[in-house]
Amino acid sequence: TSTFDTYGSGASFIARSMYEVSLLDYSNTADVNSEVVTFLNGSCTSSINGAEAVVRPNITAQQMREYCEDSILAALFTPNYLLNAEITENDEFICIRFTGNDAFAEAMCTSIYNMFGANLDHYAESFTTPTAGGYLCINKHTGLPTAMGIELSRIHVIGGVSCALNYQLDQTMQLSSVTAYEAITGNPLPGNVPETVAKPLFYKVTSEDGKVMWLMGTIHVGDNRTTRLPQEIYDAFAESAALAVEFDVNAFEEAVLADPQLQAQLAEAYYYSDGTVLADHLDGELLKQLEDMILMSGCNNTNAKYYRTVIWWNLLNDFYLRQDPELSAAMGIDKMLLETAYASEKPVLEIENGAAHVQTLAGFSDELQALLLRELLNMSTYDYSRNVRAEYESWCNGDAQALLNILLKETEGMTEEEQMLMEEYQQAIYTDRNAQMLKKALEYLKGEETVFYAVGYANLLGETGLIAGLEDAGFTVELVPYA
Repeated sequence: TSTFDTYGSGASFIARSMYEVSLLDYSNTADVNSEVVTFLNGSCTSSINGAEAVVRPNITAQQMREYCEDSILAALFTPNYLLNAEITENDEFICIRFTGNDAFAEAMCTSIYNMFGANLDHYAESFTTPTAGGYLCINKHTGLPTAMGIELSRIHVIGGVSCALNYQLDQTMQLSSVTAYEAITGNPLPGNVPETVAKPLFYKVTSEDGKVMWLMGTIHVGDNRTTRLPQEIYDAFAESAALAVEFDVNAFEEAVLADPQLQAQLAEAYYYSDGTVLADHLDGELLKQLEDMILMSGCNNTNAKYYRTVIWWNLLNDFYLRQDPELSAAMGIDKMLLETAYASEKPVLEIENGAAHVQTLAGFSDELQALLLRELLNMSTYDYSRNVRAEYESWCNGDAQALLNILLKETEGMTEEEQMLMEEYQQAIYTDRNAQMLKKALEYLKGEETVFYAVGYANLLGETGLIAGLEDAGFTVELVPYA
């Protein structure tokens, strides 16, 4: 697997290439090799398997571009390798699926055998190649590739036993976003100062005996406006003893890498564990639509057919968001608050945990999962970005009514059956979670320390939201005015 980040053009072109190759044998023992190559300030910095970086100076912008182009195109087919091809398209993307000829299969096998250090064909009494081909996906509006991949399988008969060798390569290529510069350099984009300051929903919660908790409605996307907030928010944050968030995303990601028990929990939530696969849970038309988008989005991988439908819905939401070059999940206010807490060594309290959130999604009925996926796939990435931008602007303006209207519109135009399914969604994502969030908020309000409590704005609003729950519990909830 590999990814590319690029930013700028001409002499200011900078880039980062990351790839990982995993060789997995039949004892499920993986040999993983990785490399990170960064082109910045006229130098090329590379690190293999996390070792000390090697720096090569005096690299021109043209050399950087050629390296990236060669890395992207090296595994693609040439006309001499092409046996046939099939084109699938929608309003935004073209997907070319190709079948390679014998020359293509031999060239790919040579590359694979070089990784093994031995030509497996020499050990076999005979071999066949059932699969040799791949795909290339292109964004119609930009003319640029979004993803490409190769799949090859060769069956060797060795000592009378058939042994399968499977090779899969998937590359994701995406346009530069507002976070590309920071991803490559590790520093914020110079001069990236917002023209206006976001004024999100922010409340002061007070008990009868004067105990205070600060309550902020967050949103999981952002731009440079999430880096500059009103002083009232920073003052409240500074006087708080701890930050409470839905869950600490960064700590969760680290735990996933280190905790086998957590990995098993997530695997149970991510994958069908009853012997079924994705195709057993979707009708033919929706399945075909999803399979096309899996390739077009660059989300394809060896486990694709085992993911639950709702996991694909979640992954494709991320892909749709990435198509907007001005908004980024990496600049969501929850992440900004976490970084501020780390920098000031402020304790981070978790209201939920990451595994429970994934398990909630996995618990949706098949019918609800299919409905969520269908609604997403029937929307263009342009319309998706337009909706997210409208939501983000309402958040920046602290417009509670506009945000509440967005939530109320979730079931507009749906059939009675679909509305009933969405009630299942709202019960799990809002009502049930709000009750648990309220319970945590009451615990913090009974404690001695002041807590800065930050959760998604949708969990604050409405009849079952935190604001109504806190008021019903006898607390005063006041919207903080900004100067």
